[in-house]
Amino acid sequence: MTERWSEMEGRLKPSRGLEERFRDHPELQAKMESLLAVVENAAGDVEKAAEAERRVTEELRQLGNEALHGWARRQAQRKEEEVAQQPGVQRKEKNVYWQTRYGQIEVAEQVFRQGTRGPEIRPFTRSAEVVCRGCSEPLQRAIVDFGADAPAARIPQKLKEHYGIEVSASTCWPIVLRHAATIDERPKAAAKIPARDGVEQLIGEIDGSMIPVVETAESDDQSAKVDRRKTRRVGWREARLSLVHAPGSVTPVFGATVGPPDQVGETLLRTAVQAGLGRKTKVHAVSDGAAWIADQVSEQFGLQGHFLVDFYHVCDYLTAAGDTIAGTAARAWLETQKDRLKQNRRNR
Repeated sequence: MTERWSEMEGRLKPSRGLEERFRDHPELQAKMESLLAVVENAAGDVEKAAEAERRVTEELRQLGNEALHGWARRQAQRKEEEVAQQPGVQRKEKNVYWQTRYGQIEVAEQVFRQGTRGPEIRPFTRSAEVVCRGCSEPLQRAIVDFGADAPAARIPQKLKEHYGIEVSASTCWPIVLRHAATIDERPKAAAKIPARDGVEQLIGEIDGSMIPVVETAESDDQSAKVDRRKTRRVGWREARLSLVHAPGSVTPVFGATVGPPDQVGETLLRTAVQAGLGRKTKVHAVSDGAAWIADQVSEQFGLQGHFLVDFYHVCDYLTAAGDTIAGTAARAWLETQKDRLKQNRRNR
């Protein structure tokens, strides 16, 4: 065991010392020294914890920016060397840049062309999967998270506050809409019970809530400019929320849509798959008793699904039924039915 650990330690140990490696990256060394200066606080100018945290956050952001720049330069050089070995290629240099959670990253990329009319080859952007003037995947996720909670105009403000970077609202909002459209267009085929045993039991629920929506009318004359503030209409739509979790779990999986019942059923199925649904999983679904919900549970889960009206709404229905009983007997009848429900006995 000791010999195996020594062998593994030898493989993990860098061939050069850290100080020697830093000499190849003076910009990273400078940022690390700035970070150490905050830790040591030799000048004694950082006394409050909040100020220390702000200083460390800013130094780490700049360190991340320098690290990404260094990675991009080395990756671009490596990919350039691979393509440059091919015969008959012509080259020219272009700058490519994109936004990240650590700020803008820019690198000079060698662009190749096979002959005078051959297709353009951009080895770095292709291998790194970056788009010039685009946003990285982690940054897009942050933008979408903020866009789900705030209007488009406030997304840049939140990015500045949380990441110290500046991204315009005109860049942020199309990203939010594009990801929202991708979610909305997920095919029904993606919502299928996977070929696995799955967890033994899942509990699911569907409920709705009214949300305010704002719609603006489009002009029939495409060349005319319309003040869309004057054509907006405020209304309400029902957002339907799906929730699925295993018994005893405190981390349910959520899904939501404003679509028709079949989309709600697909959303419930997708959340169930994420929660561990399989071919042998039993799904216990509860709701307010709407017939379309029961139909969707049956359609999506078949014999694996079981539907039950939740206790709160059953009591509502029983209260309405008890109104036909005169006097104080109605209250006594209702309490009797509630006791029977809690004992899993048939009401009558």
